[in-house]
Amino acid sequence: MAWAGAVVTALLASAAATDLRAATVKVLAQQRVEGLARLLDSLEASRYPAEATIELEIWVDGLPSTVGEAQRARRRETAALARARSSRWPFGPSRVVDSGEHRGVRGQWLACANPSVFHDEMARVLIVEDDVEVSPAWFEFLSRALEAPREPGLAGVSLQRQPYRLDAYASDMDHGRRQGSMMRLFDDEADEAYAFAHVGSWAFSPEPRVWLEFIHWFRGLDHTDPDTWSVASDGSPRRDAVESNLPFTESLPSRWYRAALASGKRKTTAGAADESSMWTAHFGAFMAARQLFVVHARLRGGAALAISYRSDGAHYSLEKADSRLFSEASLPADLFGAPTMPRLALSGERVQHLLTYVADADEATLRRRAMKRRAFERFSGGDRRLQSGDDDDLAIFYTLTNTVAESDVAGAVQGLGFGHDPFTTLTQQQALCVLDGKKVAIVGDSISRYFTWEFNWFLRNGDVSAEFVSGVSTDATYYDQNSPWTDEGYRSSSAKHRQNMVAVPSSYFDGLDESIETAFWFVQDTWYDAFADLATTIADYDVLIMNSGWWERQDSTLDDGSYPDDVDCADDKMFADGGACLTAYESDLEALYDGLLSTFQTDPEKAVIFRLSSCCGGGPYSTDAETDEGSIAVSAMNAVAQRVFTDLGVELLD
Repeated sequence: MAWAGAVVTALLASAAATDLRAATVKVLAQQRVEGLARLLDSLEASRYPAEATIELEIWVDGLPSTVGEAQRARRRETAALARARSSRWPFGPSRVVDSGEHRGVRGQWLACANPSVFHDEMARVLIVEDDVEVSPAWFEFLSRALEAPREPGLAGVSLQRQPYRLDAYASDMDHGRRQGSMMRLFDDEADEAYAFAHVGSWAFSPEPRVWLEFIHWFRGLDHTDPDTWSVASDGSPRRDAVESNLPFTESLPSRWYRAALASGKRKTTAGAADESSMWTAHFGAFMAARQLFVVHARLRGGAALAISYRSDGAHYSLEKADSRLFSEASLPADLFGAPTMPRLALSGERVQHLLTYVADADEATLRRRAMKRRAFERFSGGDRRLQSGDDDDLAIFYTLTNTVAESDVAGAVQGLGFGHDPFTTLTQQQALCVLDGKKVAIVGDSISRYFTWEFNWFLRNGDVSAEFVSGVSTDATYYDQNSPWTDEGYRSSSAKHRQNMVAVPSSYFDGLDESIETAFWFVQDTWYDAFADLATTIADYDVLIMNSGWWERQDSTLDDGSYPDDVDCADDKMFADGGACLTAYESDLEALYDGLLSTFQTDPEKAVIFRLSSCCGGGPYSTDAETDEGSIAVSAMNAVAQRVFTDLGVELLD
């Protein structure tokens, strides 16, 4: 039943998945003045929709303490150029992040984009280093890649051209080629988008949820341990081969990182090259363990949507473009022409999902089961296999197929980062089929209320309401009944802050065994007496989407008494009295789990997802300092929720 929660999660995020109208370009720079100017020129010359907002952030890294004055002068010149170009960026807000410390290439990548913090919250970003130039059509490619049909399990979109196989050298295959010769990934010329088992980092747009999980995973690693970066030539994690006592041949990206470790280079120049400047080998192992792929494009004539000049720095000193830049304003019409985007292993071989299904039933039942299977397949990665049950309804059993899943069974079954694809665009019929006969409860703040409106609209009409732009009406288009669920006001006396909505948005569709019911309750605290009384009603539902954290950060004089009188959770007092507010919030979350969430967590027929809070707190904010204060407060509350619910195995929507 946990997969039904994944369907709801994707539907709640469907507004962002269907039409890309905003993105943030994060440029990583240090002392390449000419390269930065060239990159910014290409970004300004790119083609963007008139309604799109393209934010620009230029991250200027600090220098090691050992560098000389010439490099410091170049760095000052780079920072000055960044400020000048940022001030006249014409496509949206812009800013320069001038680091006072030396992070290095890897540190810059990991610092510049965190989907869990204010402003970056699950936003679409493109991260690009300053020796890269992008095609005028890069934004079109990113937009179309997010809209195109695909199988589950995508880690992001890359603009880098991938001309070669990465499983082995030609000499490894006894092709009579000289040592180190690469083999071509494709034998023919075509315009085609495909998903590849390698990241392509020269201009990369990570899937936010995947990137967030990678950041958390990466922080706890021993970066020299081969289990954290080594991938076999067949694309499987090294750990799988070692634990299964199987022959192991290492892929090329892993060999390159091994060579960097063995070389032990410790340069004293800026951008010094050593293993600490590399993150892609670890991301490759992260992808392999989770069977993830990255969207790429191949274009006729060897053109690329981003080219690298491989300038002097951490990895290259060639000053020569690797490919020819695709200079047309529009992409080839048939680039995304395949019914489903092909997925290629490191060897170039096509990869298929191996989902099995057997049934013995009448034709109508088989058709219904097939529809449910297709919808399930869009939310199942290689960690899960589909089998039939003995009764007329589809029964789903999970077979864990890799060591990562096996090491975290609770996480795999609950869907914590395994098999969900936020890229996926659902059809109305798929959603109706998967949720047939289910009751979905959504509990939380005004953002959850908006999600409920969009969810109901989608189930009724099959698209996403355009009222996101013009303001949401509170008429009965979105629900069947609407009234306050309690007479008490708690932190707010407004009736809209005590709202209960119920809808049966699927009731007039043919072909469903039963109706789908949704209900929303607006709550102003994480756990309190009236909510505890309501919990018995919510427990009758099949799926629960819950959030808290925003209202707790309002002025404590409006508190309903669930916190001690001397605890103030306003943004500027979040950490007062030794963090008493956070301690109280943790206690409330544990009470919420015991009183409600555990009912969904322990029942295999139910599913629960907890949505972390969005920024910010008390507001409204009139200065950057107040905004920063609010983002720190919400991050602190979310950190507590992540710790509590990760330990309890509750799936989080960040």
